[in-house]
Amino acid sequence: SLSDKYELHVAMNGFEALEYFSTRSKLPDLVLLDVMMPGMDGFEVLKEIREEKKISPTNLPVIMLSAMEPVDKSLIQSLRAGANDYVTKPFDPDILKARVSTAVEMRRLRKI
Repeated sequence: SLSDKYELHVAMNGFEALEYFSTRSKLPDLVLLDVMMPGMDGFEVLKEIREEKKISPTNLPVIMLSAMEPVDKSLIQSLRAGANDYVTKPFDPDILKARVSTAVEMRRLRKI
């Protein structure tokens, strides 16, 4: 599981996710963001991260997760909104781990 390799912080909805950014001075290495969340969907949270908080995809990779149909529309909307990657649900845990690992490593290399 991801918790074996990474420190995880969980938000149950979009408002909690944004609250995390307001209460921390250091950005996480990556955000896994579900498209469908109560209160505020993942697209709205991503827009807030990218446009209001001015956090670029190179400084904070975001991987969107979704079971939303049609997949193509949701995928395109995610990428246009500033997502770094997109994984459809249900997902293979090994694929998710590989994508997380790649995104975190690319962020690390950009900081060197």
